[in-house]
Amino acid sequence: MVKTMRYECEYFSRPYLGERRNGDLVVIKKYFQEDSQELEDVVCIVVDILGHGPAAADVADIAKTHLIKTEFRLPYKLMQDLNQALENTRGGAAGICRFDFNKNETTWAGIGNIHCKAFTSTSPFFCQDGIVGQFKREIRIQTKEFEVGDVYMFASDGVKSNFHFHEHPQWRYMSAKALSTAIVKSYGTTRDDATCAIMRVL
Repeated sequence: MVKTMRYECEYFSRPYLGERRNGDLVVIKKYFQEDSQELEDVVCIVVDILGHGPAAADVADIAKTHLIKTEFRLPYKLMQDLNQALENTRGGAAGICRFDFNKNETTWAGIGNIHCKAFTSTSPFFCQDGIVGQFKREIRIQTKEFEVGDVYMFASDGVKSNFHFHEHPQWRYMSAKALSTAIVKSYGTTRDDATCAIMRVL
């Protein structure tokens, strides 16, 4: 039987200063048991298409449409599939994290410059060097356990990563939407698209 667990997963994204469209995107996918409404998995995907402006936004639209339609839930398969979908585009960076509520386990795959931080972990997930759409090497997977109270941040490189959660203890108690907005407004640059997604396990 799946253990009932509550969560919040929200994001805030803003385009390059002066642009109307955004080359960053977030897709949050939820999976339930076939015979009930018990939550099994939440997958949080952050993609940062190279560059900014309308050309990057067009590729972001392709990526988002593809990710919404796919039935894959394993980060390895999702990343492999996205890499193929973006083959004839400028490509980008992507971070994919699956939260398995059966095992209380995260599984992560990342390529390019996507930041990941956690309140409760001193060893964040890492991303492999490369460009999604041109990646030829084996995709590496990382797994960690999670528990109630954990807070994870996933962000594009338009958000500076030179801060620590312990510097902002009040953030631990903010809603996912409020926290993602606060991080972009505090640490997002206006010289690039800036996006932050927050996962809180309640």
